[in-house]
Amino acid sequence: MKKILSFVAILVFFFGVTLTNAQSNKNFSFKPEKPKAGEKITVTYNPDGSKLANATNVTMLIHAYGKIIYYSDEVVLQKEGKVWKGTFTAADTCAGVVLRFTDGTEYDNNGSKCFPVRFYGKDGKLVKYASGGLATGYVNWFGAFEIDSDPETALKLFQEEFESNPSTMRDLLMLYNYAYTKVDKEKAAEFMKKEIENYEKTLSQSEEDLGFLMQLYSNQKMKEKVDKTKALILEKYPTGKQAEMIKFQEAYGMKDAVKKSELANKFKEQFPNSIYITYLFPDPTQALIQAGKYEEAYNAIKKNPKAASGLYNNLAWAMFEKNVNLPLAKEVASKGIGLVDAEVQASLSKRSPYYSESQWKKLMKPSSYAIIDTYGAILLKLGENAEALKYLSQAYEMDGGRTADVNERYAQALLSNGKIDDAKNNLEKFIASGKGTAGMKEMLKQTYVKSKGSDSGFDSYLIALESDAKKSAIDEIKKKMINEPAPKFTLVDLDGKKVSLEGLKGKTVIIDFWATWCGPCKASFPGMQKTVERFANDPNVKFLFVNTWENNVDDKKKNAQDFITQNKYTFHVLLDNDSKVIDSYKVSGIPTKFIIDKDGNIRFKSVGFDGNTDGLVEELSTMIAMLK
Repeated sequence: MKKILSFVAILVFFFGVTLTNAQSNKNFSFKPEKPKAGEKITVTYNPDGSKLANATNVTMLIHAYGKIIYYSDEVVLQKEGKVWKGTFTAADTCAGVVLRFTDGTEYDNNGSKCFPVRFYGKDGKLVKYASGGLATGYVNWFGAFEIDSDPETALKLFQEEFESNPSTMRDLLMLYNYAYTKVDKEKAAEFMKKEIENYEKTLSQSEEDLGFLMQLYSNQKMKEKVDKTKALILEKYPTGKQAEMIKFQEAYGMKDAVKKSELANKFKEQFPNSIYITYLFPDPTQALIQAGKYEEAYNAIKKNPKAASGLYNNLAWAMFEKNVNLPLAKEVASKGIGLVDAEVQASLSKRSPYYSESQWKKLMKPSSYAIIDTYGAILLKLGENAEALKYLSQAYEMDGGRTADVNERYAQALLSNGKIDDAKNNLEKFIASGKGTAGMKEMLKQTYVKSKGSDSGFDSYLIALESDAKKSAIDEIKKKMINEPAPKFTLVDLDGKKVSLEGLKGKTVIIDFWATWCGPCKASFPGMQKTVERFANDPNVKFLFVNTWENNVDDKKKNAQDFITQNKYTFHVLLDNDSKVIDSYKVSGIPTKFIIDKDGNIRFKSVGFDGNTDGLVEELSTMIAMLK
């Protein structure tokens, strides 16, 4: 199977009002009122008016933080009358927790605020980072939960933190500046200018202090001072961590291939144990695969002591798609499967702070199904049907039926093993749930003919199934409807013409934020092209493809134009070169699409791409139809 495409690229930013704890929320309360870290806290949650109003089970997600998020946990709540209750105890190193509630499908995030609980010390005052660490969530790590940034709230919390604990300013300065800039760009610039002047007077010339100054200068685009500070760091601390990062960035960002190679080799000599070496000397396997040198690629993988199952999967899948040397492809995939269990166990020990233990297990275990699916697909093509069904069944179970092409191969394996009824039942389920493909419909027709003796009546039978799918899809899409004013903008397209959202009032507008480096964006484009073509003759529907976040490109217009031309897409591309528009839409990952109605209101927001091209076309078409 190909690499998993349904991820959302998470955006991480590197660079006088007192708020109370969350007790004022009528749906939420906790005891004691001034909790301490390490103390048992009892939570009462009332889901009335939320997406969980009719939930039969509710789990409380607990995200503990200090300067940043530390870890996540969860507690299953117990129902008492109309409310849900539970208790937890946070680690005594925490400054507070952020709570969310879920039934496993829907989430109550209290809008974008979540349910924060800040901790107090023995003196009855908020502990260090109780406010500042929470503020970082509102402009940074809440994005991992697909929650919009809230710089206004963050700014107030930062200011409260600095008033109580001035020493935290340095740790939180970059994110504070980000929030401040979003709220008042001019005042933020004045503030940072004064802060830099102050740090220049007070900081020493230690490696840590010089690195901090360089970061400040870079943040404010003070190139001359950045260069001088870099030179000083390299002179005083040539083998230190700051020098390592400087030299890595210099080599990595070099455009000239010959100079890049020279810089990379020098970096490897100077920092032989650096974790960044792999970024300068990428695994050669992919280039060999693209060149069709499959046996050489396999030998390269076998020589790599750190080779993961993903490398084996990439090679085996390429051979499967090209129908080349399938016995070798089978061997390659088999080797990859042999690594899966160890990889899953290793990943479980490196849990992300954004996930509880049970969430992480659920996330990690299915992640290995790609190589299992690839192996099963190869076996099926080789005619080893019984073994193929064994592995494709496993891949289907691990994926949970989410991926259309995995479902299709599973159904094909059932048919190839003579399990006609099982295949028919599953194909009906896939199609009726809106996860059908052209291949599935053809297979269903085969089962129908075998059962009925002819294809008479099949079309009506299929229409009925697709009608169920459409009704189900509409019901699900209705749940996603929102109604928020769309931020206005004017951007220039690839022809140099200005395009404004205001000028498109009266039309349904689909805005797709994308970048040329974004894998899921590019994977979604064949489906987007089909959707554009479907509505090509409808003057009341307009598609805008906003190219953004191209931070490592010199000529952004040429970069976007070349990509569109090479792939023969008929997209109307706008250039968001300074990322102001995507920021105004509070996007945390791409691809993200907004469907805007004729009155200029956002009615739907869609994040990511799950790999189902036909599903994307139908979903967008349904959304557009609902707004007419």
